Amino acid sequence: MILRAKELGLAFWIYDEDGWPSGTAGGRMLADHPEEIQRWLALVPETSDPGAWAIRDESGRLWHLEERAGPGVDYLSPTLGARFLDLAYRCYEEGLAPEAFAYVEAFFDDEPEFGIAHAYDLLPEGGAIPWTPSLPADHLARHGVPFDPAPIFFDLPEAGRARWHFWELLSDLFAERFIRPLDEWCAARGKIFTAHLKGEEHPYFQVPTTGSSERAFQAMTMPGIDALERDTGNDYYPRQASSAARQFSTGRTMAEAFGGAGWGASPADLERYLLWLGGHGVTDFVLHLSQLRLDSAALHDWPPSHPLHMTWADSYGTVLDRVRKALSGRPVADTLVVSPHRAIMAAYRPWELPRTNVHNATTYPDTPAGRINRAFLSLIERLHAAGVTYDAVDERTLEEFGRVEDGTLRVAQAHYASVVLSPSAAIAPATREAITPFLASAQSFAESGGAHNIAGSLGEKAIHPEPDAAGPLVPWRISPPRANDLVLEPEPVGGGAFRAVIRSDLAAPADLLLVFADPLRALSIGGTVTRWTARTPITCGAKEADAPILRGAEGAVARLRLGAGGREAVVRFVPETRIERPFAWVRGSMLVRSDTGYRGAPDATEVLTDGPFIITDVPPVSAEAGSTWQEVDLVAGGYPFTREPITLHTEIQVTGHTKILALSPFHADAVHVRIAGADHGWHWPAVRGQNLAVPAELTPGSYALRLDLVPSSYNVYGPHHYVLGDAPAISPAQVKGERNFIDEALPHLGTHEASWHLKRFSAPSRVEPR
Repeated sequence: MILRAKELGLAFWIYDEDGWPSGTAGGRMLADHPEEIQRWLALVPETSDPGAWAIRDESGRLWHLEERAGPGVDYLSPTLGARFLDLAYRCYEEGLAPEAFAYVEAFFDDEPEFGIAHAYDLLPEGGAIPWTPSLPADHLARHGVPFDPAPIFFDLPEAGRARWHFWELLSDLFAERFIRPLDEWCAARGKIFTAHLKGEEHPYFQVPTTGSSERAFQAMTMPGIDALERDTGNDYYPRQASSAARQFSTGRTMAEAFGGAGWGASPADLERYLLWLGGHGVTDFVLHLSQLRLDSAALHDWPPSHPLHMTWADSYGTVLDRVRKALSGRPVADTLVVSPHRAIMAAYRPWELPRTNVHNATTYPDTPAGRINRAFLSLIERLHAAGVTYDAVDERTLEEFGRVEDGTLRVAQAHYASVVLSPSAAIAPATREAITPFLASAQSFAESGGAHNIAGSLGEKAIHPEPDAAGPLVPWRISPPRANDLVLEPEPVGGGAFRAVIRSDLAAPADLLLVFADPLRALSIGGTVTRWTARTPITCGAKEADAPILRGAEGAVARLRLGAGGREAVVRFVPETRIERPFAWVRGSMLVRSDTGYRGAPDATEVLTDGPFIITDVPPVSAEAGSTWQEVDLVAGGYPFTREPITLHTEIQVTGHTKILALSPFHADAVHVRIAGADHGWHWPAVRGQNLAVPAELTPGSYALRLDLVPSSYNVYGPHHYVLGDAPAISPAQVKGERNFIDEALPHLGTHEASWHLKRFSAPSRVEPR
């Protein structure tokens, strides 16, 4: 695989182990070295543990700290990094052919942190702090006094300083004992080391997970972040990582991006997301994820799988080309923003973590630490809105690496003309005095308009201005897709078997295909049982195989013949492996109608129906041009689940010289445009349902217009019954109907409903040359 990537000119990176957080070596670490087990001190009111610490709160009440162990590893251990190298990294070096290992560019480490965020469900209400056996000695060596945990938990005298001393010490131990050994091992072999950390989203979340991500970023060649889901996050954390890369390394910054964005993610969504990341200085996008086999487990797994499994895969290159072109001129930051990490550390109490959304800390307690964090993030958003090109740094990094030099403030290898200091930032008096000539305020930037900010100026609207289209209704002619789809909803019937009902009302018998995402052990259609041995491939004839059914899938395909008239066919099947929710489709030349019609949804880009769905005939089609298509709504017209583009044809009359074709409204993920046979490329609106302007220099005359409309992948894969429909964040829980952190705002426990959600899919009703 590596050498094939070399032949293709592709860079090859290695994810250091399967699963997260990295460091367990697939369970081998604790099997071989049980002393590396994860530890924390849990605050409890009573204990039977004779070794527990006894501490008192502000009122003198007695509490206890019990040392507890979790399922993970101790990232503060002085030996974990070296042992992880032995169990994981060296296996690649020794197991791969020399030529293959030489071609590996980078190693990626996933979600390391102090450990307690990954043990979130095990923490007591009173909270906990990370622990390692060497910590008392480490604290004494660093600060010259014995470690006292009481001020970390309670607002005792000198608690603020004790807390930031504690969290900064943990930051150093984590960076020096785990991150730096991996980076140095990679560097010694000409490899790049990159990682994204748990809790990176803002300073408040960093405190209990990494203290401050700055220290770990400084210890790796390519700082990284985890920028998942479809909606962009706050404007701090990608900028923090890219700032560290500019200040201490090569400037390259990695983002694991777009995972969990859901099957409804469109080209516009991906373009907007990458422009946001790139505008904040991210240089390397690691898109999450591309499945090798799109079986049912893969369809559940933090969708989508891209590019190949998206309905709009053919437009993917256009997305990347646009992003590459738009990001070719990133400006260098000339303003430094100082974050209040120490101030938050000084106010933070461990009980706050169990009350924080542990996924990405979008919600957290309204405490002094939380309020400092909110004020800082508000400052960042004001700077971003003002167009300021800024880097970020925490207080300690500024104190240790900040120097006034030739009229600028230098931090390591980066130079700045101005500084914006968070009002709560805790910095030494000498440092504050040194940076005073450079101080500016967010208000002054807002009033002056700031500098050029690429993250705020790019987007689809800049590429395709939104027209106010008008004109006559378009008489479209349709060329049916190669095949249409009906999503089945198999129900478990015991013994690992499933049952699905297929309803049809056909004028003539139809030969269709049953498509399963997984290999099957047995299948019966109307009582006829077919059994296959494990891993025996089931293929259709050569003619059908020419049309891809599931790209990259290793599932099963079977022929399905439906008779004329109103009928029901019962399909029973047994997957080869145990599956909680299998995916299956009927595929072929057909239309799919809902027996109850469609209605509007709370999301204007969706429609709802109660089903059931019925397979009907495709109207006769002329071999020359296709039939007149009376229904603009392609979902109601029989294509609610199609994965194939729908081709539309019409004639347009141009009376003057035009620069664009205005299409309105536009409900599709993308469209490929041909005018008089000339290729005018891929296009999409910034927002579904908006008008779309296609650049087209045309002189007066009559032109044949062809549009290949691409439906949403959501309609093929769902989750169709999730109460929020095509939500911007989809994990396996939303597919299965289980409640998790994504559903915090839902007022009810259930997350699935009987109605089907589908993305609108329609032909533009008007085309106007302008």
